Amino acid sequence: MRYFLDTEFTAFDACQLISVAIVSQDGNEFYGECSDFERPLCSDFVRETVLPQLGQFAGRSMPSAQLRSELQAWLEAVPVAAEPVLSFDFSGDFELVCHLLGASLPHGWKAENIETQLDTTRRAAYFDQHGGEHHALHDARANRYAMEDEHARSTIAGVAALKGIIRKPEQAVSTDDMREAVAQHIKGEWMGGLPGFMDEASRDQLLPDDLLPEARVQLQSVPVKVREGLSSYVRLTDIPQPWRDRFRTALRGSGCPAIDGEGECAYEGDWSDWLQRAFPRG
Repeated sequence: MRYFLDTEFTAFDACQLISVAIVSQDGNEFYGECSDFERPLCSDFVRETVLPQLGQFAGRSMPSAQLRSELQAWLEAVPVAAEPVLSFDFSGDFELVCHLLGASLPHGWKAENIETQLDTTRRAAYFDQHGGEHHALHDARANRYAMEDEHARSTIAGVAALKGIIRKPEQAVSTDDMREAVAQHIKGEWMGGLPGFMDEASRDQLLPDDLLPEARVQLQSVPVKVREGLSSYVRLTDIPQPWRDRFRTALRGSGCPAIDGEGECAYEGDWSDWLQRAFPRG
């Protein structure tokens, strides 16, 4: 069974978790907000769009230590027999949850990036009807709705009430394997929705055959950085104009933490994914 994950966080260059939501195919939900994130770190976009939507669910704002305990308990209560798969459309969401928990997910859980599997038309239709975009719970519900055709329409009879204590390869991978990949800086197709991935031996960018020449040249010209404890990333100052400004505008935030001495950075997956969208195959 899929469990759709979404998070909100403070900013691209100084990332702290603000909220986390998980919505299962059968309507069970977890939602919590951190009460101790540093508001001065929030980007203008987060201040204008994310913060005003907080506080909609009474009793769901708490210190991060309590949020960690409640989320851990909720995840552990999911039966292994359900074959739970934590499904997300942005690898930073998974990394933020692992950071919150301080470990991989409980035994029996797998994880999968579903970005390319989402029906974007259905996702947009959800927000047209319900609003709430960039609220973690609404975003997770929207992703669930966007996959109902494939995974759940025949078995789900509507959205359940809020509960809580209230390819990528062809299949999902274990969270231990994904966690190890994060630590080793490998951004495989199953890890971040990338059009390519890092070869650990050579650190060369492996590109898909269908990436247009313009995008290929731009991507290959941007050096991919690695640092212990981080996924691979790019420095925005290394991205040539006009693509740098266009990418920064489209990014609107990232799970990439602040990196000493590197200036503004973005996950390599976000950069390469944006390039593929910016140069669609004709």
